[in-house]
Amino acid sequence: MQVPLNKPTDTPSELGSDVPPPDASQAVMGAQTFDNDNFGKSTNWHVLNFLLTCGVVGTLIAGLAHINSGYRREREEIGVPCLVACGVLYVLYLIECCCSSVNKYTQNITEPGEAMERLTKMRLSPPVITFYVECYHYRTVREHYTDSKGKRQTRTRTERVTTYRGSRNFDFAFWTDGSDCMTGVARYPLTKVKLEQAVSYLDADTDNAVSAAAAAFRSENRHRDNHMDFRQENTIPFFRSHLLCVAPRADGV
Repeated sequence: MQVPLNKPTDTPSELGSDVPPPDASQAVMGAQTFDNDNFGKSTNWHVLNFLLTCGVVGTLIAGLAHINSGYRREREEIGVPCLVACGVLYVLYLIECCCSSVNKYTQNITEPGEAMERLTKMRLSPPVITFYVECYHYRTVREHYTDSKGKRQTRTRTERVTTYRGSRNFDFAFWTDGSDCMTGVARYPLTKVKLEQAVSYLDADTDNAVSAAAAAFRSENRHRDNHMDFRQENTIPFFRSHLLCVAPRADGV
């Protein structure tokens, strides 16, 4: 892909005077959005996590108390159900922890300097527009089995058979970064940075060029099988949606 790696548009003094003007039929803009208003300490309470924690502790205490009460009826009617409920709530608690935004942030912990390097790397990376096709057909499969009464039975099912997968990148001659500058990362001990990526086209001619390339790619592969799925992905290399910046303390710890 022949794309000039130009500096972001918010630093025009670093752009060379020989930067070519965008070709209207091939210009693409890549953008990362930095939410500067959400820096600092978060005041959001993880209500669900708190309620699940209380539920696990409460049902565990209640269950153990009735299990050790010495009364069989209390053990069977209250103690055991409480412990079962405790197990279910604990599983939900683990699921919530894995799916929460906190887990996404803790997977990308950086210092402010490293975070800025990552962001700069994202901004200097040209976006990638990729077309994907998957060709397939359906076939009917006949199966023989023995039912619960010991009789031989036959059943049929339909399964999908994929015969081809292919991809192609859309080539363009010029792109520019339209994201905002991020400042203030080192102000706080912990800073959560949430990023969004978006790739937009400069004008209608660019949009038409991408659509024409996608249509040509579909047409080239439509003959391969009875059915074909197509999708287009616009991505920015090295993109991370969540970063957690940990600023070093004044004493160096």
